[in-house]
Order: sequence, then C-alpha cells, then structure tokens
Amino acid sequence: MCAEHPGECSIFSCDSKAKVHIGGQAVSRYHQLRVFFPTDDRPHFNDHDFPVPGYLIEPDGFLLLQSKEKNIKLTKDKLDREIVEVPSTGPLWVYNRCVKNTSTTIVDHLHDLNHTLVYSNLKKPVLALVTDGGPDWTPKSNLNQFFLGRFWMDNNFDMLVVVCNAPGFSRYNPIEHLWSPCSKWLAGVSLPSCLPGETVAPALQNVSYEERRTKEDQVFSNALDQLDIYWDGKFHDGFRVTSVGVKSGVSHAPTLTRYSQGDYENVKNMLKSSLRAIKADEVKMQLLEEWRYLVKHMDRRWGMVCFRKGSCRDDSCKCMTNGLSATSVNKVPCSDTWCLPPITPDTDNPGHYLTYRQTLSALCISKPDQHLKDVMTDRCPRCRYVFTSQADQHRHIQLVHGGNRVLNEISGSEPVPKKVYISLCCVQSRIPFKIPASKTQE
Repeated sequence: MCAEHPGECSIFSCDSKAKVHIGGQAVSRYHQLRVFFPTDDRPHFNDHDFPVPGYLIEPDGFLLLQSKEKNIKLTKDKLDREIVEVPSTGPLWVYNRCVKNTSTTIVDHLHDLNHTLVYSNLKKPVLALVTDGGPDWTPKSNLNQFFLGRFWMDNNFDMLVVVCNAPGFSRYNPIEHLWSPCSKWLAGVSLPSCLPGETVAPALQNVSYEERRTKEDQVFSNALDQLDIYWDGKFHDGFRVTSVGVKSGVSHAPTLTRYSQGDYENVKNMLKSSLRAIKADEVKMQLLEEWRYLVKHMDRRWGMVCFRKGSCRDDSCKCMTNGLSATSVNKVPCSDTWCLPPITPDTDNPGHYLTYRQTLSALCISKPDQHLKDVMTDRCPRCRYVFTSQADQHRHIQLVHGGNRVLNEISGSEPVPKKVYISLCCVQSRIPFKIPASKTQE
C-alpha cells in the first residue's frame, strides 16, 4: 500500500543493532579490519571483549524505505502477477544511547521517531512501521498499542500501521542489512572507558555512588561523540546515514509531553489493575477512557496493529476534527471487522495469497488472521480485536467493554453467583467439603 502511494505514505524499517561496547573493541573482533597499520604503530587491543561490565551503547535505527525512481516501479512475481516493487534501502537515522542504568521502551522509540519526522520534514498522512518482535516494539503488547495509538492521535495521522515479521523471519526486515556496514565502519575501533587523565574506568574505582554516576555520564557522553564520528555522514547505496547521540538528561527532540517514563509507568499500572481499582483512581480512569477511544479506531491482529481515522463510523468523533488528507489511501476499504483488508487466498493459485491490487477488487475477503495455524484467532464481536490468549480475551472484554456480565454475554454462558456452593462428601474419607457450583457444571 505504501509503495503504491509514496506521496501520501512513509514507511520505516525499525530495529536495534547489537550493542556497541565501550572499553574493548566496539564490535566483534571477527569483523575484518580494512585499514593498514605502519610497522611501529600496530593495533593493541584488550585480551577480553568485555573489560567493563555494563558499558554498552544501544543503537536504535530508523530506515526510511525510499525508491530511487520518481514514479512507482511495477514488476511481476513468480506467478506473473503485476505487483509494485517495494524499496529496501534509503536514508538511515541511528539513535545511540547508553543502557547501563536504563532500558529502552516504546516511548524512547517514539521520541526518536518524532525527531526523525520533525527535523527531516518527512511527515505524511500515513505512517507505516516494520519492526521486530521484541518487547519494546511488538504490536501484540497492549502497552505498546496504547502509546502507538497516542502517537497516531497526537500527530493527526490518517493511518498508522505497525507490523512485524513472524518469529525466525526477522532477517526480512530491510534494516537488518544495514547493520553489517555499520559494524564494518567500527572494526578495530575502541571507545574509551576512562576519563582523560585516568587509567581505570569509573565502575572499577573505589568512589561514592554519586561520583561514579557523574564520571560514568561523562564517559558515556564522550563515547557517544566518538561513535558519531564513525557513523554520521557515511553513505550506503547512495543514501546518507545520520547518527544522533542521546545523552542522559538531554532532550534531542521536541518535547512529547505525554511520553515520559512516568506516563509509561502510569499506563502500565492501569493495564494491570482491576476494573474496580481503576474506577477508584481518577488518573487511571482517564487513561482507561483514552484506551477505549483508541480501541474504537484500532485493528489488532497477530503481528499487526492499525489505527485509522473514520474507522469508528462516527462523523462527530474527534478523530475527524481535522478531516482526511490521504485521498488515495482512504479509498482502501474498511469494514466493521478490519481497518485494512486481511490476506486472502488466491483461488486461482492454490498455496498463494492475493496481491494488494487483487485484494482491493476481490469480492470475498477473509477474516482477520483466519488462515493462521496453531494459534488462537478468536475475535472480539464488538471491535476489531483478535485475541492472542484466553487471558487476553478476558482482560480486553472486562476493561474495554464493561466487565464480567459482558464477558458472559459474549461467551454465551450464564453468570453463576460467586457464593453458591454445593456440599459434597469424599467417598473414602467421608470428610465433607465445598466446591463452587461452576466446577460441578464441568
């Protein structure tokens, strides 16, 4: 879809590279050195690859898939069907942050993505992200879905689509092929783990906690600056690589007011709380109302989540305040069960599925995730939400659609009073005991 309408869509391939080491060799010593050393200036590396535990830099990449052609390029697949060629390279933005004292979450990625869109003038009505299945990106997570939906709402996108490949197929994510050149540029490089004038890393010094943290922040800042020297301004396949060091306590992007670590923890606690506890807390109740609003516009499946304007079918909804901008993409069909047409088998070619263009004109469309095997594909009858487990089903219905009574209506079972018990007698011991009536029905 994005390759068909490049003027209205931006598509990014997102992933994190293997961590860069501080103190030893920045990348694995198995990468071939591509420089010459004079006889009296031979390289001298540490015997161990991890001299200082925890001194690591995590590079998070955003690859804009961009074609070198001005017009869309048509080609044919092996079945001689006409398809649009999807680009696999483009400009790359890498955001480097030290992760000794913090871990990367979805809010960090959205800060980085916001920086890329704002400073590179790449914002279009439709945004698509191809990610990995890690916990900080997976579209299966309600926590990630919440912040992705908030990002869709705050940026006034017509549509936000996030997809990931099946487990074991992450190699098909285009950005994976750019990490190798990045590693080659760091072959033989050693980022210093000590401050100028010192020979021991702060983590190995006998100093107070506050002094060690202060020194480590300076070491990490110096390492990030040096890393930018090796990456920033390089070119791959004719496209520029931009490296940005994200230093502790320093904002690198326009402030996203609702994407702090505190907001992340509040949403996380809300999604874990019971409905009764949420109703007793004003902050959690506001977050729940926002979550219910997002679910109205969300199409959630295995490995995909989509937020789309107008999918609520309510002309008075606030999602339509600014109207629709992507005139071509908004012609893509939308139904009560999906925001984007699901993959559908090609009856003329058994074992294959319809192409994007064939799906738009198909008379019969499959249900979301209908053809997945060995996984739960039950769908909520009140929204476009595909359940991934029984626990996910119960949690979704209770939080979004109102509680146990609705759950019983959807499942078709009669509600059983909690305090109804039947006295039974053990055959061997003759000791009376009580069990819930729901257990006797089984």
